[in-house]
Amino acid sequence: MRSTHALIGGLGFCLILLGAGVPAFAGPEETPTAQVAEDGRGVYTVKGSFTVAAPPSLAWSVLSGYDQLGERIPSMRSSVIKRSGPTSALVAQESTVYVLAFPKRLKVLLQVDEEPERRIDFEDTAREDFEVYYGSWQLEKIPGGTRVDYVANARPRMNVPFFGKSFFLDTVKGLLGDLRREMLRRATAKGAWDSAA
Repeated sequence: MRSTHALIGGLGFCLILLGAGVPAFAGPEETPTAQVAEDGRGVYTVKGSFTVAAPPSLAWSVLSGYDQLGERIPSMRSSVIKRSGPTSALVAQESTVYVLAFPKRLKVLLQVDEEPERRIDFEDTAREDFEVYYGSWQLEKIPGGTRVDYVANARPRMNVPFFGKSFFLDTVKGLLGDLRREMLRRATAKGAWDSAA
């Protein structure tokens, strides 16, 4: 699979972190950052990252909990595991994005390949709403927490103005923020760091 991660969530995904059992963390990227570039042929490359005061094992459990993403990410209507193996899965996801107050449903069927607690590569195999959609999530242990990096390449089938840089930028920032909030929520649970030691 081409190495470059799940965008749709609106894989669309900060709280102030003050919790028992969670170490203080003041990294340079507490708020998710993202950037978008377009290659002139309609393929958008989206890169984003954030740091979170949570162990890599916890961050991994959020990212790889594919069947729970629909419950945790507001813009994701559903996320269903169709098939799974020890380090791979086929995941059907449906998200709703809003453009000028009008809802638009987006569907992907992601072939997911995992390098446990380090990396998730994905690619849309259905190509229903995207001609191209593939990417990766990458986790890196850092002092006081985890750095999460996201890269995706996407070319929507619909050639309409709202699928542009600002659409992808807003979507990815929302997705990263939602995922980070969920990681922080779980990290504040008693013993999150004790069990990771």
